[in-house]
Order: sequence, then C-alpha cells, then structure tokens
Amino acid sequence: MSMAVVDARNNSTHTSDDTVVEEMNSKLLEWQACKTAKEYFDIPYRNPFKKQVKHPVLNRFGGSMGPYEDCLMEDIPGVRYINATEYPAGYLPGDSNEFNYIATMCPKLETFEHFWLMAWAKNTKIIVNLTNANDRVGSKPSDKKERYWPPYREGTNMMEHCKCWRIQVDTMQEEEAQDFNGLWKSVIRLCKENEERYVTIYSYIYWVDFGRAKEINRPGFRQNARNIVRLILEVEKAVLSSNNNNKTQQSDDDSYIIVHCSAGVGRTGTYITMARILHEYAVLKSSDQCIKFCDRLQTFIFQVIQHLRIKRLWMVKTEFEYATLFASLCSYADQSGIKPVTWKSISASHDSNDNSNTNEMLIERDGSNNRNNVNNDDDVAQYDFEND
Repeated sequence: MSMAVVDARNNSTHTSDDTVVEEMNSKLLEWQACKTAKEYFDIPYRNPFKKQVKHPVLNRFGGSMGPYEDCLMEDIPGVRYINATEYPAGYLPGDSNEFNYIATMCPKLETFEHFWLMAWAKNTKIIVNLTNANDRVGSKPSDKKERYWPPYREGTNMMEHCKCWRIQVDTMQEEEAQDFNGLWKSVIRLCKENEERYVTIYSYIYWVDFGRAKEINRPGFRQNARNIVRLILEVEKAVLSSNNNNKTQQSDDDSYIIVHCSAGVGRTGTYITMARILHEYAVLKSSDQCIKFCDRLQTFIFQVIQHLRIKRLWMVKTEFEYATLFASLCSYADQSGIKPVTWKSISASHDSNDNSNTNEMLIERDGSNNRNNVNNDDDVAQYDFEND
C-alpha cells in the first residue's frame, strides 16, 4: 500500500497549523490546571464489556487480561490461541488510508514461538515495542516484558528451547538512535520452510506505563509526545521503504504492523490512535469550519478509541495517554523538534546460538536481565531526555 503522512504545512485554505497548535496548547493548559483530562472518561467501553479469554500461561498478569472471545485471531497456522487483536485497514474511522495493525501483549517465554509464527503468518515487516526500560522483566504474573529475540535473557534456557521451534529467529543487527534518546532498532531474520524474511523491531523504552494526570504538560510529558510522533514517522518511512525494496514477499496489502507494550492496550492503543490522527489530519483540518478544530478532533478520537475498544479491552487506558494524543498533534503541527532519526550500529549478526559479550551488553541495555525493575514515580527517572 502506498501511503504517506500528510505534510502538516500544506493546507493553508483550511484550519491553519498555528490554530491547531494554539487550541492544543489551550486544552493541555486547561487539563494541567485541573489535573485531569476529564473528557477522557466520556469515551464509551472504558471497561471490559464482553467475555474474555482467561489463560494463566498464555496471557500476562495472571491470565486475566485476555482478548474478547469474539475477536480472536484464529488464522495462524500452528497456533491455537494468542493474546492479539487485528485491526485491518479500513476498520478504523476516517477517510484516509491506514495500515493493518495487530495489538498484542509483550510475549512471555511460553509464547515467543507463537509470536514469531504470527509475524510470519501476517507478513509482518515492522514491530513496534513500547515496553519501558523500567518495566519489570519476566513471565510471571507481576512481570511486564521479555526480550523475545536473540540474545535471550540469561537463565531462561531459551537458546535450547528455540531449536525445537517451527521457525528460526536470528538477530542480524541492532542500532541505537543518535538523536532520539531511548529508541533502538533490531533487524531480525525469520526462516521457515526454506524461506527467509526480515522484520525490524523499533523499541522505544522511555514511554512510561500509567503516567499520572498531574504530569500532563510537564516538559517530560511534552518530550514523550514529540518522540511518539517521530517514532510513527520513522516507522512509516521504514514501511514504505520495505514496500519498495522487498518485491519477493507477499502483497504489501497483507502486511500487518505489530504493536505491543506490556498488556497491549494502553500505550499500544495510544500509538495506533495517534497514527490514525496523523493520517486523517488533512481531512480534520478541512472539515466543518463552524466547529472548533479541537472539538472536531475530540469527536474523531472518541470514534477511533471506541472502535479499538470494541475489539480489545482498555485501548488507550488512561487520561494521561489521552492527553498525550493532543500534545503529540501539537508537536506535529508545530514541527518543532520533528526531524528524521539518525542511527548508529552497535552490533553485527547474532544467531540463536550466540552467547557473546556483545549479547550480554544488548540484554543489559533495556534491563532484560534485571527482574527487580519497577516503574519509578520520579518524573526525571521516567523520562531520561536530557540529551535529546
């Protein structure tokens, strides 16, 4: 599919970008003053409203945060159940084109193979990993993340287990963003039935889970919102480049972008919603000029989140995440600090049998060997952006 985010400065005959910035800043200041984004609580389906799949082994958090039974992905060969929800192009509201998305939890040790089989079946070329550096590592009920590509976490014996998988997973290269603190890129080779494909994982490790409403509009909050826009634009650039270069893979229309955080609902839903807003931005600016842009935007956001929640519980889980959408759009319209990402390679190829010192460094990078990681309530610890 050929698609690009619209240039925010190319539509002077409708609502101007300056007006968008002004209205977004006004709304954020209002929420900052009252320490709540009160409109968020009017979005329908805030709580689960259908029967879910509960599985203590294949779901995170003790098995309680499973998908709805009527929205299961049942077309993955060799995988009877996976905690994931697909949003095909055309499902979400709006007039503009959209990518296919899968929202899912961060894989557990028990689901690594299932995850990669899903990526293969859905012709995935891009994975967006939004787990935080301070999220607790592991696959027990209170844990929030694992490194599911080589090199795996020490003590898991995953290097032996993966030899029995129906798909081979190798890390070919890992890169660190030079001007985007907390963004990493991993190039993964998948091999199955004498065919190989390549998938790129974008890991943004400084987006906190359960940000507090009183942090709305603080510098760290605004930096995180700007980073989300840059991440979306970088992912889109990679998708379009992959579509142009990989002529041997399946139809691009069949390719799904996989997005996950810990449970695959809060940050994941916010990312997908923000991508939808950016793609619909020109339409939103040109719609009914008798209604303030902010009101048009909120109506559209409500519609998108409602559609997301019909298929998966708790998508965009907090008012903090809801407010992040407005700050992100403000950064996009203003274009301040929105620039392409530059990369520095930190490793060469690492197959599933590699236990080098470089592998240990890569694991330590995001705390994947530290099961004592917990979310830190200190604003500076949550957002380590001093070098941006």
